[in-house]
Amino acid sequence: MIWTYQPFKNPQMKRFWLSVCVVLLIAGNLLSFVRFQNDFSRLMFSSITFTMAVAFFAILMLRKPRYYYIEDQTIYSATKRTKLTDIEDIDVDSKNLVIKLKLINPSSMSLKKIYFDNIDNLKKVEEEIRKYL
Repeated sequence: MIWTYQPFKNPQMKRFWLSVCVVLLIAGNLLSFVRFQNDFSRLMFSSITFTMAVAFFAILMLRKPRYYYIEDQTIYSATKRTKLTDIEDIDVDSKNLVIKLKLINPSSMSLKKIYFDNIDNLKKVEEEIRKYL
């Protein structure tokens, strides 16, 4: 089974990426203000340029599709994978469209949360995972 999600369609990831961008904007503009407080034109140029770069980053990260698939009793994402036999229990959050995996032996390379665009994919994957629990 293959499914995708985009962070702007998932409430939890949308909050995460928007908060990251707000922190970047505050830190970058504060640093710019400290560095160029005596030169207004350089301050405005650096502040506007940095704000546009962070806005582009936010659009890019929110619109980029992420892919997941289940094959041979393993859930794969771009860089992480988790065997279905390693899952101890799952916690389904239908409001935020997230399945939190409770693993027997968690590692840094294993999936701990699976995100979704819509409730249909969430239900299908939940059924698929529950077969192996």
